[in-house]
Amino acid sequence: MKIKIGFLTTKDSSGKPQIGDCIVVTFKEKIDEEEKQRCIIIDGGYSSNKNELKKYLENEQIKIIDLIIATHIDNDHITGLKAFLKDYGGRLTIQSQQSLKI
Repeated sequence: MKIKIGFLTTKDSSGKPQIGDCIVVTFKEKIDEEEKQRCIIIDGGYSSNKNELKKYLENEQIKIIDLIIATHIDNDHITGLKAFLKDYGGRLTIQSQQSLKI
């Protein structure tokens, strides 16, 4: 199995590169003799990352996200996922001691 891991550059609202996380893991899985593309997103960086994430997924021809993991609720990890899902559809459920409304 070949696994590809993309580490996207995270940027703050002004577009300046910052410390934060947005990782996309892709691989192909064989199920009943058919290969399926799989995608896992780990964190989403800042909200300004939504377009970079969308562009990356389009370039990789990813149409379905199988799993989204938010490691913790800090802005540099979660707000990009929130903005991405608001703009492009989907539902985000966060289980944490803190709450986040979407």
